[in-house]
Amino acid sequence: MKNYGELPDSMEPEEVATCFNEILIEKNASKSDIIEALGEMSDRQWHTYEVINPDLKEKITKWLIDHLDLENAEFVESTIYISAHLGLEKIGRLLKESLKKNLKPEVRKEIEEAIVEIKTWDDPYSGMK
Repeated sequence: MKNYGELPDSMEPEEVATCFNEILIEKNASKSDIIEALGEMSDRQWHTYEVINPDLKEKITKWLIDHLDLENAEFVESTIYISAHLGLEKIGRLLKESLKKNLKPEVRKEIEEAIVEIKTWDDPYSGMK
């Protein structure tokens, strides 16, 4: 799998979308490698100052939901990071709902802190307005 962390911080939205699509069809990478790559590209997407394409947003949301590991604080932290940078409101709602479950203390803490910090999950640029 390509090292997406080595890509420039500033990229065109089309280039970022191409990378996201490459990551989402990757078959030989671990779940942790994919979430790391999604994190790298969500940062690049955020720096385009453009809202992500709705179809791509849905694909990323689906991948995160399908692979969500509420037992792993690092995975949850990465999921929150990606969701906040891309405006994935479905993930925000899912994480809020997960607080009703019996979670590990470190996972619960990550989610609770994110809920307080992220006021609007659907707008990654809300803090800039």
